[in-house]
Amino acid sequence: MDAADLMPAVVRDAFSSAALEYLNAPDHLEALLAELDRIRELATDTDSTPGACVRRATS
Repeated sequence: MDAADLMPAVVRDAFSSAALEYLNAPDHLEALLAELDRIRELATDTDSTPGACVRRATS
């Protein structure tokens, strides 16, 4: 298990694409990171899945 397993699917897919694009054009890093932030914000607004650090109630 790694961080990608906890990402919403749209963020995970964008991250994978951005990593590959970075390998081809490392000078585009700032633009890639900005786009990932934008996608993450959109996914956070629409994803109701709790994050990894959410404490669950125990019975």
